[in-house]
Amino acid sequence: GREAEYRDVVNKCVEWCGLNHLQLATNKTKELVVDFRRGTSLSPVSIIGVSVQVTQEYKYLGVYLDSKVDWSRNNEALYKKGQSRMYFLKRLPSFNACSAADVLSISGGQCHVLCCCLLE
Repeated sequence: GREAEYRDVVNKCVEWCGLNHLQLATNKTKELVVDFRRGTSLSPVSIIGVSVQVTQEYKYLGVYLDSKVDWSRNNEALYKKGQSRMYFLKRLPSFNACSAADVLSISGGQCHVLCCCLLE
């Protein structure tokens, strides 16, 4: 079924990499399985005789992906990053870097900071 097709695609990718003189870092490779079926156990993929580690969560390009397609971990990371940036924005007046007319407008879920900084 689908598992055999998936393993065939992985094997073709490994073969293509070999033909194009590309080395795969199998010790760094991880597999994230998203499977909503109940009671299924999948054996790990083997690349060049090395079993690939199966993981439940993976960070790719700053986005946290998990096997349950749950975005809570990613949302927590974004919230934490936003909180740390807001802290420094709140601290700007204490350094006399900006005037009191700083404007913080929130639109479309993104913070846009308009700061008229006049350094004397």
